[in-house]
Amino acid sequence: MSSPLLRAENLATGYGSSSKNSPKITRDFSGQILPGEMICLLGANGSGKSTLLRTLGGFLAPLEGRVFLEERPLETHSALERAKKIAVVHTLHPSVPYMTVEELVLAGRHPHTPWHGKSSGRDREAAARILAFLGLEHLQKRLLENLSDGERRRAYLGRALAQETPVLLLDEPLVFIDLPGGAEILHLLRRLAAEEGRGILFSSHQIQGALSMADRTWLLTPSGICLQGVGEDLLLQGDLERAYLGLGEHSGRVGFSREEGIFFCPPSEETALLLEGPPGAALRWTRSALERQGFRPVFRGSAELPRVLLRGHLPEEPPVWHCFLGEMERRCESLEEVLRFLEPRMRKKEKDHSWRICGK
Repeated sequence: MSSPLLRAENLATGYGSSSKNSPKITRDFSGQILPGEMICLLGANGSGKSTLLRTLGGFLAPLEGRVFLEERPLETHSALERAKKIAVVHTLHPSVPYMTVEELVLAGRHPHTPWHGKSSGRDREAAARILAFLGLEHLQKRLLENLSDGERRRAYLGRALAQETPVLLLDEPLVFIDLPGGAEILHLLRRLAAEEGRGILFSSHQIQGALSMADRTWLLTPSGICLQGVGEDLLLQGDLERAYLGLGEHSGRVGFSREEGIFFCPPSEETALLLEGPPGAALRWTRSALERQGFRPVFRGSAELPRVLLRGHLPEEPPVWHCFLGEMERRCESLEEVLRFLEPRMRKKEKDHSWRICGK
């Protein structure tokens, strides 16, 4: 096994000068980042994700324990040495007027420039390569103040990549970025880890995307303990939902679907409904639309229940819904038509709260 790029030993994080007088946010944490590894840091708001990242990056001193960079205590590295080995992207960025995207990315080359600070041809080539890698070539002459929040987020990520460090610590790199852009960035980070051997730790609130790309997950719990493992294991074992809902303000009012990896608020009133159809995207989003309106799809039940029969399978065949409500029947070509047809029963409450989906 490769030696860790970054390692924490019996770490306690928080704000203050000593562990005796300062409350600990994360406690008894030992973990490591290996070359080529991509780790996702998850946890509810206030669980200490940013604090842990700042401590691992050397911006905060540990209350207890130590951080090792390439097996040397982090505090023994000079600022320049750290800048050549760890790049950090914080959640908030300083406002820098009159600076272009290209200039910001070039600023990431500072640890590699000589004392006079002038960019070399190699620096400009590295910046151009990173701008292309992140899809920012068309924005390279644009002022930072004239960018959208998502574009600015990409630009600061570009500055971190320009440092060419073996370790990347990214605090919510997907914030402000649209869903396709977020998926692309996760894919690019995955490539950096796999092809260049970088060790990447990033925090996120986009659970599904993060778990699908990360090799391992660090999950911060309300007690201050960090659980570690394959993200899907933490989800299936119930650790993920307990970390977010167990002691939080949302407990009891928010549910979690282990099947889909999403949080949801159950409707206050439910009406049972028979739903049948082939498994796939059309059935998945039919269920979503019906549940949003207070319906509870079931596999079997009374013939008096409303019934939706889905036909067609995307992308080969467009979906068609055959809806039955009492003696009324209608063929619908959109979910909007389905919901309009079922509207008279939307607020009826059933006593049976169990549900299943039929996929034929």
